Amino acid sequence: RRVHGGSLAEGLNVWATTRNTVGFNHGIMSQVDVGSGHAGVVIETNANQSVVFFDNSPVEAAATIVNASSGETVQYGFPLPAAVFRTNAPYSPVMRADYSWSQGVTSNSQLRYLLIHDGIVAYETASVAIGVAEFINITAIVGQKGDQEPAGNPYLCPPPGQGTPQGGNILSVVNAPALNMSWVAWDNASGAAWRAACCNT
Repeated sequence: RRVHGGSLAEGLNVWATTRNTVGFNHGIMSQVDVGSGHAGVVIETNANQSVVFFDNSPVEAAATIVNASSGETVQYGFPLPAAVFRTNAPYSPVMRADYSWSQGVTSNSQLRYLLIHDGIVAYETASVAIGVAEFINITAIVGQKGDQEPAGNPYLCPPPGQGTPQGGNILSVVNAPALNMSWVAWDNASGAAWRAACCNT
């Protein structure tokens, strides 16, 4: 649901007046709040409750997990200032307790979460302002285009005209509220010729 011209507080109020169904991660962003504090949140949900995360969340930063290979407890959540992001996995303790998909340092969801994190950090380190082109790039990198990571290469699409039959990304979308525009790529073809959305333009 889109609330035109609404603030983040208004968006959260709309969220609070609705019922949850199943567990998903959601985001609310507010162009009118840019530069005046928090401009977005991610929300982890199950059927009974929601957990709201602002940027640089201490709860997300405190999330740890046991590395199955080494037995060592390692950091699991890597929040950033002025950015909120998620793939499939939750980072709040209450949501993780009932999360039925795999959790781990090499799970597909965690590796894609880190691709987003690392993409943002790489642009910041290179002093590149993140605009539409940069967000399209990060979004395309995260989309599954072959074997799931770590087996696949998230940075590589086959040449135009070749399929990605091992991929799974059917829709790749970037929204720019300030411009009131969206950029959408979708999958096409079928069978061995099927091509993931993140490899289309």
